Amino acid sequence: STWGSIRNSAFLAITLLPPFILIDHGHFQYNCVPLGLTLWAVFFCLRKKLVFGSICFVIALHAKQMSLYFAIPFFCYILGTIINRALYTSNGQRRQKFLSEFITEFLRIAVTCVVTTIVLWLPWLLESRIGDVLKAIFPLHRGLYQLKVASFWCISDVVFKWERHLPTELLAVLSFGLTLVASLPSAYVLLRRPNQKNFCLALFNIAMAFFFFSFHVHEKTILLPLIVFAINLKYLSLFYVDFATVATVTLHNLLQEDKLTLQYYVLLLVYLVFIEQWIGFITSVGFAKPPETHFQRTFTKLYKNVYRPGLYLAIVLVHVGEKFIAPPKSLPFLYNLFYATIGFLLSLIHISEPTRLLSISYAVFCLKKKTRVSCERSPYMQYSLTHLCINCS
Repeated sequence: STWGSIRNSAFLAITLLPPFILIDHGHFQYNCVPLGLTLWAVFFCLRKKLVFGSICFVIALHAKQMSLYFAIPFFCYILGTIINRALYTSNGQRRQKFLSEFITEFLRIAVTCVVTTIVLWLPWLLESRIGDVLKAIFPLHRGLYQLKVASFWCISDVVFKWERHLPTELLAVLSFGLTLVASLPSAYVLLRRPNQKNFCLALFNIAMAFFFFSFHVHEKTILLPLIVFAINLKYLSLFYVDFATVATVTLHNLLQEDKLTLQYYVLLLVYLVFIEQWIGFITSVGFAKPPETHFQRTFTKLYKNVYRPGLYLAIVLVHVGEKFIAPPKSLPFLYNLFYATIGFLLSLIHISEPTRLLSISYAVFCLKKKTRVSCERSPYMQYSLTHLCINCS
């Protein structure tokens, strides 16, 4: 069936992403564990099984502290769902005992999270080594960012040397504040309307806010927004291909150090051929949503005909330049910075309104009041973690 073909091909589109293969099986850092647990948590939450979703996310958070990138959207979605459950019955009628229903449900989730956390922390609690764990979770001593990463701090460091002029404690506060400001619009909309589409989009938006502004970001962190970017497959089309490509490109320097350059090129080229064919298929069967407004159609046309060729030309030129032209002695990391800049600029495009990835973006939140839109249930509203294809109405 058509749906079966879409489901299976979507499974391949996600599991064959080069960054996941190269980092987990080449760099040998098993991010698949927390990322898989995060997907399970998303799956259970979308099915309104909040206890199981909470357990999975707490375990993911303790498997790798970078899962904090998803903490705000999970909190807002679960809290918003609890409020809605307490306010209304399954028939849509308003409850008389809102407060008691809310407290009961909230305590159920809170106790689940606390008990799961205590069980996971038990070995360190028994040995009184909580301080060591906290230092590992919040590594302020390791600097604002690692190597050349496509974050705000790394790109802007070319103009202003943050760590040279400001103390670490102040930088930590600044990064926290900027991350919070960038996350608030998505969190606010999700808390007000905790539906499936807003949840999946907010996961990506807020993960990117953390990637841009949080303290001590490194190249591998791009895997977190990439996995939740992938579960929004229905809305992405060409933008999905380009984000996956650039996410891989930003890892080039790390993979070069691991002597995985050949694997990097082969996997990237094979994936591009496969995903271009897949995008054509889902577009032809009407699964991928076309641009809805005149502005979106104009922007998409401009992106496809101008920006996209320029992007791939820039990627090719940087790779060729690195191979045949040595950087100046005063700028030994010039090409590393080029890779990071390409990733940073494309990510800015992806968290803007025209791509339809971020109808709850900060820019839109500030510039116009969003109207409440009723969502029709799609015939493809099937949730299957086995196939990693979560389609949101």
